[in-house]
Amino acid sequence: MTIPYIIRFWLYLIFLIPSVLCALFCLYHFLIDRVLRKALNNHVVMLILFLGVFLNLTDIVWYIDFYRTGHPLSLTEAFCMTWTYIDYAVFVSITLLVAWGSIERHILIFHQNLVSTQIKRFLVHYLPLFTVTMYPFIYYIIIYFVLPCDPWIDFTTSGCGISACAYNTAFLGMWDSIAHNIVPIFIIVIFSMALFGRIWYSKYRINQRMRWKNYRKMSIQLLSISAIYLIIVFPSMILYTLYTAVHLAVKSEHVDKVKAKLIEASRVYAKDKGTIDWFVSQDAADPTKFAIVERYEQQSDVQTHISNPYYKQFGAYVKPLLTKPIELHSLAELDTSKDVEVPPQTWSDETDQ
Repeated sequence: MTIPYIIRFWLYLIFLIPSVLCALFCLYHFLIDRVLRKALNNHVVMLILFLGVFLNLTDIVWYIDFYRTGHPLSLTEAFCMTWTYIDYAVFVSITLLVAWGSIERHILIFHQNLVSTQIKRFLVHYLPLFTVTMYPFIYYIIIYFVLPCDPWIDFTTSGCGISACAYNTAFLGMWDSIAHNIVPIFIIVIFSMALFGRIWYSKYRINQRMRWKNYRKMSIQLLSISAIYLIIVFPSMILYTLYTAVHLAVKSEHVDKVKAKLIEASRVYAKDKGTIDWFVSQDAADPTKFAIVERYEQQSDVQTHISNPYYKQFGAYVKPLLTKPIELHSLAELDTSKDVEVPPQTWSDETDQ
């Protein structure tokens, strides 16, 4: 069951306002109070709050506008790329910071000697913070702006449907799923539970000066965070990774062979009907599905559903730009053993109808 856009709009808007206000309030007190600002355990929290505010005021606001209007704030490729980049980079950065914070709490409570000098603080505290914060931004710059990618821009979907660049290959898809989602969530849950257990155990240790009341609130907070990730996020990440493994673990030569056939066929059929540009695109949700996407000189040339029987034998349909996406065929239904035989005619009578 799909949640209507109007409901998504109000849900995002209702929670966005208190989220931004609370984050700004906390950031203000962290920054204005010198003791809080210098405390090592607060640095990761301040970074998470800052990135959270930035994400809310950009990515979430753009989602809200999309759910209100049904199209992106700006119908340009540059905006779509920026939106997708911020959506991925900032979210992954926050997730990695929460994971690192779960590990760092063990160091700050039980191994304070590891941050007793400036060099140790730099190596154990500041360098990891910088690394986990900047890594996603650098990684997704490479993915979306450096590596070759031919995104299919669809202005009728959130983020313009160009997130498929992050899953161009099976390796990239699995890396994004495991390294950026599954592993951090595992770390958050395991290390938060372990910290609670260590504090509980310390309460009964002989000659242990650590008092339970000093860490009770933090332990309850950690359990709450762990429960959220474990109950809500973790199951979806497991299913997402399994889905990625199944759909991306297809033989690469099989995919390349089908794509080559579609490209050869497109060179014949994309010459007429006012076409000014065309490309073969893989479906963002399932890389084993293809579409022929065409751009036209005039809006009147665009039909809501252009179907050519020659494309059908390869399991793909023509998809005019700016129209509602149609369902594509899977590679599992295709016979790639046949050679490409381009018929003499260009467009069939069925297409002209």
